Amino acid sequence: MTSTAGSQETIDDFLLDGGENAIPATPWDFVDMLDLEALPERPSDLLAIAEDNEDELTIPEVTAEDYDGPERGIYLKLRERIRLACNVNTPSPARMAAAEWIFASNSEDKEGTTFRLACRALGARHIVLQARLQYQLYWAGIPYPEPLPIICDGLPETIASEIAYHAGMDGLDVARAAWRWPGIRADILRERLSDIPDKQFQRATEKLEETGHLGLKHGCWFMISRNPEMFAIEGRRRFLWSYSFIGDE
Repeated sequence: MTSTAGSQETIDDFLLDGGENAIPATPWDFVDMLDLEALPERPSDLLAIAEDNEDELTIPEVTAEDYDGPERGIYLKLRERIRLACNVNTPSPARMAAAEWIFASNSEDKEGTTFRLACRALGARHIVLQARLQYQLYWAGIPYPEPLPIICDGLPETIASEIAYHAGMDGLDVARAAWRWPGIRADILRERLSDIPDKQFQRATEKLEETGHLGLKHGCWFMISRNPEMFAIEGRRRFLWSYSFIGDE
C-alpha cells in the first residue's frame, strides 16, 4: 500500500462518504469528489485540520490508486459490492447477495474472502461501513424486499448503547428490527413488534427520529444510525462517521 492510504478513520469515511458528508448524486460515485493530493498520515492530523479550519473540514479522497497489489483488488471488490448493495439500478437478487456478504461479515464469498477481513486489510472498520450503507439506503430511498439473513451481524454496540439510553428497551427492539430489515414497511415493523403497546411504540419511534437514529421514507423505516441532515451546514462539514463510532471493532 502506498503512503497516501492513511488512517483507519479516513478509509472508513471514504469508502462510504463523499467528503464533507456530501452524498454523491449517484450512490457511491467516487469520481472527482475531492482534490487534495495526499491523506494525512495519522488520525490526529484530521483533528488538527478541524481545529485550524473551523468553518470547513475537507477529507482527502481515497481511490484504487492509493493501493498496490492485492490491496488494490480488495479495495475494488469492496467498492463494487457496496455499490451493488445500494445502487438504485442493481437487480434485487444481486443487491441482496451483496448485502448478505457485507452484513454477514464473517461469511466467505466464492473466492474465500470475508467482508470483515477485507475491511481489516484496508484499515477500515466493518461496523462503520455497515452503518453507513444503511444510511445510504435511506438517503436513496431503497427498501430491501426482505430482511437480512439471520446470520448477519447485529446492531453495532455503539448505536445500541445510545439507543438504550435515549429510548429504552422498546427503542432498542425497534432499532434491531429496522437494522435487520433495511427499509422495513411501517405496518410490518409494527406487526413484528406487536407486543409493544401502541403508545410506547409511537414514543420509541419518535424518540429515535429525534435523535437521528431512525428515519421514515416512503412509508418504510430505516435504521440510519447517524443523520447529518440534522446538523447545521458547519456541523456537516466537520462530521466524520468514523469518529462517531468509538470502541467498535
